[in-house]
Amino acid sequence: MTRGDAPAARRGPSSLALLEGERFVCRLDPGRPLPAPPRSHRLWSLTLAHGERSLFAVAAAIPEGGSRNGPWRALRVGGPLPLGLTGGLAAAGVPIFVVATHDTDHVMVPAPVDGAAVAALRAAEHPVTGAAPGCPGPGAAQSSSKTVL
Repeated sequence: MTRGDAPAARRGPSSLALLEGERFVCRLDPGRPLPAPPRSHRLWSLTLAHGERSLFAVAAAIPEGGSRNGPWRALRVGGPLPLGLTGGLAAAGVPIFVVATHDTDHVMVPAPVDGAAVAALRAAEHPVTGAAPGCPGPGAAQSSSKTVL
């Protein structure tokens, strides 16, 4: 059995990186051409499902028109997404949604509560790098570090 196949209960805490910048979810008009991904943003997701088109990106990459929801902050999960991670955020009253690729999960939390999200994750022993307003971190070395992604 590989580490990726291990039951969630046997996996150690996942590391998370709070990515810089705020992102938005936008409903795209079905009559418009699909946008091309920008080269300068590492997290950009276009979803097509059941006649709907949704784009998740930084504000500068969202085309004009369509409804916009946000801002959201992204936490990149290092390793498999443990099931307990989302439960800790739910217990803290932090809503989430997830954008996933084959190898990486990104957990989105509303920007106004990113400090509460980071505090809840750290309380559940999930290491978080990056800066969240009002959440300095467990130690001086960690609180002064910032991950730029």
